[in-house]
This record gives sequence, structure tokens and C-alpha cells, in this order.
Amino acid sequence: MHERRKYKRVQVSVVSSYECYDDDYQMVEQGIGFIQDISLGGLLIESDIILDANFIKVRYVNYDNTEKCIVASIVHSKKLKNGKVRTGVCFHSSIEKNTKFVADMIRTHNYGKNITSYEKVTVRI
Repeated sequence: MHERRKYKRVQVSVVSSYECYDDDYQMVEQGIGFIQDISLGGLLIESDIILDANFIKVRYVNYDNTEKCIVASIVHSKKLKNGKVRTGVCFHSSIEKNTKFVADMIRTHNYGKNITSYEKVTVRI
């Protein structure tokens, strides 16, 4: 099968918080999830609920203990058999900003500053 994606996905596991917004830029949902993979075009985040909004702001604390965030649009949100939900989002920033965000997240994943359970998470919102 031919891969249709413009950019290659990189597997990561990084804890993040998210805020979902409607067309009027009103926050409709917020929560915590795990970023599963990332590319220059977007990312895949796993959460406990279906994310039904137009825009999402994704935040995480990087390897240098600095908060990073990016705004994107939600492309799809699918419930898995295990009850978790995977949501794909598409970036709309410049390629330079996307590159910095992606590189920082991969570096955070590789430096092992990610947390692997919800119970251990403290997120600044």
C-alpha cells in the first residue's frame, strides 16, 4: 500500500495536556493525553474521550522543563477496542515552527522525560 502522507511519522510517547475549541474560539473540552506519533504535518494523541471540536491546543513540558504548545485542527477521533481514543491533528503553523516543535518533542521523548501513567502527571494549565 502506498503511503499518502507528506511527512514521515516518528513514534513518541510524551504526556501532554490539551484544550479543544469550537468555531467561536470558546474552550469546549480540556484534558490529558499521550502523544503517540508526530510528523511535520501533525500528531496523534491518545486520550480517554472523543475530541469533538474544530481546534486543539496541545501543550507539554519538554526535556528542558519548558512548556511548549501548538495549535492545530482535529482531523479525526476514533475510539479503540480498549476504550481509549486516538485523535489525529493537523498543524497549520509555518514549516519552521512545526520543525522546531517536532524536533523538541522527539528530543524530549529520547531524553526520557516522558511519564507513562496518568497518575504521575502534573500539568500546568
